[in-house]
Amino acid sequence: MLRNKFFYILISFFFSILISYFQRITGPTYPIKGNVKINNSVVRFKFLKSCTLGDNCEIFFEGKIEGYVLYKKYRVDENYRKLDFVWDGKKSYVNLKLNLPKAAKIEYDVFIKNYYDYIKVNNKPVVIRFKGYVPPYFLIPHIIFMYLFFLLSTYLFLKLNFINEFSKKIFYFSFTSFILGGFVFGPIVQYYAFDCFWSGFPYGYDLTDNKTLLTLILWFLPIYFIIKNKPIKKYYNIAYLSLILMYLIPHSLYGSEYKFK
Repeated sequence: MLRNKFFYILISFFFSILISYFQRITGPTYPIKGNVKINNSVVRFKFLKSCTLGDNCEIFFEGKIEGYVLYKKYRVDENYRKLDFVWDGKKSYVNLKLNLPKAAKIEYDVFIKNYYDYIKVNNKPVVIRFKGYVPPYFLIPHIIFMYLFFLLSTYLFLKLNFINEFSKKIFYFSFTSFILGGFVFGPIVQYYAFDCFWSGFPYGYDLTDNKTLLTLILWFLPIYFIIKNKPIKKYYNIAYLSLILMYLIPHSLYGSEYKFK
């Protein structure tokens, strides 16, 4: 029995890591990484899509290149501004350290010199969102509690379906982790980052907030049957599989956005 418990914990751990990684790399704030051939040399690059206000916000190539960045406010009809790449001995970079409101977005295009012509590296404008600084003593608990919720939920799902065991204590501990991560530390993190505690229904279209709210509603389904001492398996599976679908939605999709006037 102990071996089974360890086995299920191990599967839950790695599956939770996999889902968390998927959310991170598919989100709209994940940087664009790749390489481009310049003058018969292959140069790697990194284009940021999220920056903390006040910090350096560097778009760079790992090599010496000539080029520039054209940028403007997102969804605003204005002229582009130009910044040339700077060589620091290791990389060529442009620093988009700008004085903007929280949740403001800009779009930019990257041009580099290849032999005698300048070529555009990105196919479509890259959109970058700026956020405020979030203290780690709020951000870290938020991440830990949300990860713990998914980990324990997966563990309960495996035990319930493979050895027909279910722990109410673990379930309530998992649900408490979700409340703390999603509805206590989550809004605090969002306030520091974007000056609002909640931007989902009924105030906005933030999919991260909305799927957190939907998860809460769905989780009351197994809670009801636990309280009534009725068979839980069918309803827990519905709630858990719905949770999987919601975690497959990229993080920060349709997130907070400052509207320039």
